[in-house]
Amino acid sequence: MILLQTQELEPASVNIYTFFGSYGQVNYGQLAAYAMLYALPAVALYTLVSRFFVKGISGGLKG
Repeated sequence: MILLQTQELEPASVNIYTFFGSYGQVNYGQLAAYAMLYALPAVALYTLVSRFFVKGISGGLKG
């Protein structure tokens, strides 16, 4: 984080803290939308891989 000169280059996991304001104020709408976009690639990859993984295991158990 020291090497980054601008906020645009920060990773999403670091950038999510910008939605937490001072004195405990949180922009919940923006935080929820950003969290959904942040988690979407992992959920899509899991869905894609799990189909092939289950087919491979079930095919190996039959033979």
